[in-house]
Formats: sequence, C-alpha cells, structure tokens
Amino acid sequence: MKQIVFNKSNKLIFLIGMPGVGKSYWGGNLAHHIKVPFADLDAVIKTEQRKTIREIFKEEGEEGFRKIEQATLLLTIESLPDGGIISCGGGTPCFFDNMQIMKAAGVVIYMAADAQYLSRNLERSADYRPLLYKDNTLQQQLGDLLNTRESFYKQAHHILPAKDISLATFDKILNDE
Repeated sequence: MKQIVFNKSNKLIFLIGMPGVGKSYWGGNLAHHIKVPFADLDAVIKTEQRKTIREIFKEEGEEGFRKIEQATLLLTIESLPDGGIISCGGGTPCFFDNMQIMKAAGVVIYMAADAQYLSRNLERSADYRPLLYKDNTLQQQLGDLLNTRESFYKQAHHILPAKDISLATFDKILNDE
C-alpha cells in the first residue's frame, strides 16, 4: 500500500458520523498510519470535565453538554496547530456552527452507515450512549437519530460508506485533497 503524502503541516481531519460507526477506532488507526496526533472529542470532554458523558448529560442536560462540546472542539482545534485527527461525537456537527468551524479548519469526513450496521456495532459495545437506550429498539432509535442528523452529516467534504472504510480509502481521500 502506498504511504500517504498528506500535508499534515496545517490540516485537521474531522471524522463525523453516528455512534457506533467506528470514528474513534478509525481515527486512532489513521493517526498512527499518517503519523499525526489524534484526539477523541468525547474522551477530551471526559478528561477536561472529570465526569462521564452520562454524568454531564444528567447534570447539565443536552444543551449544557453541547456548549461544553463546542468549547472543547474549539480548544482541541487550537491545540493541534500542526494538524491531526479529531474524532467527533455523533451530535457535534449538528449544533451551533460546529460544522462550519470544522470545514474551515480542515477536512470533514462523514463515515456513513445505516441503523442496522450501527445497531450491530453498539450491541457489542459497553459504552453508554445518553441519547440511546430509551423506550424503542436500539435500531429504531438509531434510525430516528440518523434521520435528524443526516442533513448535517452530508455537508461534509467527503462521505465514506462504512462498508468501504479502510486505511486505503482514507489514503485515497486525503491524497486527493
């Protein structure tokens, strides 16, 4: 496989998409592959706030969490002046002007998957997702959430179907930049 020649000196790569699509997994692998720093936005929030996402949602509500999320996004962008990969929470691009901020700061890649794919991945995960696991089936909730978020996701520079995700597909996208 050809090594990527991505100009990491001034570019950030934002991975967006639904919970369970693999943003954190692929973000870490891609960062290692192209030798740039990696930040998982939810992990940064947990570290900075010294609370779990679940605790923040419980104490601050979704609106409070989204304000923390945006502030953390801005600080994370500033902390990576030489480029890197940022794996965003599923709702990050859907609130405030986060999508415009990300697009101005780098390349936004939407990792797209349907509710069935996401449901299979999340059923194997021990992570708690505050906007899921309510009354309906997980797959139905994911489908509903995807319907509300997809118009934001589709504003990304690139759409990468989950079934096609590999380091080679990321290489192709980034070499075309």
